[in-house]
Amino acid sequence: GNSQIRTVYTMGASSSKVRSTGRELAMTERERSARDTSLLRGLVGTAVEMKYPMWLVPVSSFVKLTKLEPHQVMRQRGELVMWAPAMKTVFFLSHQWTSFEHPDHMLDQLRCFKRLLIRMMKGEVTTTVPDFAAQIYLPKGIKVTTKEWQAMVSDAYIWMDYMSVPQIGTYLDAGVSDLMKAVESIPAYGELSVNQRYRSTSSFVTQTPSPTPAVQSRRRATSSR
Repeated sequence: GNSQIRTVYTMGASSSKVRSTGRELAMTERERSARDTSLLRGLVGTAVEMKYPMWLVPVSSFVKLTKLEPHQVMRQRGELVMWAPAMKTVFFLSHQWTSFEHPDHMLDQLRCFKRLLIRMMKGEVTTTVPDFAAQIYLPKGIKVTTKEWQAMVSDAYIWMDYMSVPQIGTYLDAGVSDLMKAVESIPAYGELSVNQRYRSTSSFVTQTPSPTPAVQSRRRATSSR
């Protein structure tokens, strides 16, 4: 596809597994949010307060996805897990919306990242080193080898905003307050996106697809104001 993937190393912290259960179906979004927030207080010690839980998709599930669905839909089906300290690797996936209605309407970014994860699993991703800017503040000589990528991805999790942050819509049970709590928690999510072998670094992945006509039109309209 036209998507480009870049892995960025940034300062991080530490990072288990609380799976959504069938009880979720009988609870309102407000009740779930209150329960989850109370659980957070005993788990998280990030520099920026986490006001909404960090919901993740296991890599083993992500590579099987055939479409991207909003947070509430996936959560109600029990397909998301809540961050917990025993998690060894979390990938923070930052991507660009490709249309007004859907973040990846052609699914190019989904397919691109799935291919990368599968390549990691097969041991086809070469040894990775930080770029020049990151080398300034990271420990000298730090790198991730092909075997290390293969080992970490086998039990890794993914944070992606459309799946991990409450979405607002006529058919979705979420309020603006939960959305804003999640948005304000993004710095904490980034801090917790780590591999435990490299406690000083986090796994931040960006996807930069070629802009679609709709996105280009929106940019032109914005810049002309």
